[in-house]
Amino acid sequence: MTSMTAETPLLDELRAGRPAAKAKRPLEVESILRRMVEGGRHRLQFVVDFDMTLTKSHRDGLPVDCSWGVMENSPLLPSDYTSRSGALKQKYLPIEHNPDMSVEEKLPHIVEWYEKTNELLQICGLKKNMIPKMVEGSSVQLRDDTDLLLRRLQDDKIPVLVLSAGCGDLVEAILERFRLMSENVKVVSNFLAYDTEGNVTGIAGDMVHLFNKNENAVHDSPYFKRLEGRSNVVLMGDSLGDLQMAQGVPDQEALLKIGFLNDRTGHPTRLEKYMDAFDIVLIDDQTMDVANWLLTKIATYNEVAA
Repeated sequence: MTSMTAETPLLDELRAGRPAAKAKRPLEVESILRRMVEGGRHRLQFVVDFDMTLTKSHRDGLPVDCSWGVMENSPLLPSDYTSRSGALKQKYLPIEHNPDMSVEEKLPHIVEWYEKTNELLQICGLKKNMIPKMVEGSSVQLRDDTDLLLRRLQDDKIPVLVLSAGCGDLVEAILERFRLMSENVKVVSNFLAYDTEGNVTGIAGDMVHLFNKNENAVHDSPYFKRLEGRSNVVLMGDSLGDLQMAQGVPDQEALLKIGFLNDRTGHPTRLEKYMDAFDIVLIDDQTMDVANWLLTKIATYNEVAA
């Protein structure tokens, strides 16, 4: 492990060669990183967003599909669905990303967006067996070395809670396409309900949107038992709404909040708010380099300590 001769040796190592990694409170982040590293893999859990967090926001400057985008851009659905869903996105996405609106101001608009999208799904002719084909024909891509990260977490039996306001059927289909839907991964999202013929009839269960997804959603599930003693949490998201995802984690010892700022324009207001809210902000970073670095530090430290 790096010699503790400087005030922030771990953070300095993390940021070395990574100009996209920013931290507003270096001493606080150093303390969190040290507790993470010394706590080891057996105390660790990951709580992550999916769209634009596990997935890329662009490839070489060109947009790629998110989970909803897989459906919106699929030729398997009628063009009317594509145009109407695109109009909804054009109307509501700027509201979701507006840095000058509070959560309370955004919430009714976001709920309305999801309700109207749900109505569209019920009339567009979507069938359950179409989803894998949609994913196969999509442009969706995971961030570089996401496969490495998730396989390391699988090998170490570290729980991964994927909390997504997207479509859970698509999230799982995407992970399955890349062979990353493993036993340690739990997806909480908007799963579709189907009739006996596989037609969509709505959303199964309560709506999951940007501002209500958190770990409380798994408290009554078998997955929650896996989290006993997992008091060190790595949270990764691309939205300020993702900050609440670790709510409900009992007996937290360390919480590292990694924020992906997928704004290539460098909007100063958004950057300032992300820097205030997240411990580490990654500006237009299309990789999982930082999370993989952390796993390596944890493994190296504990091998030496043993």
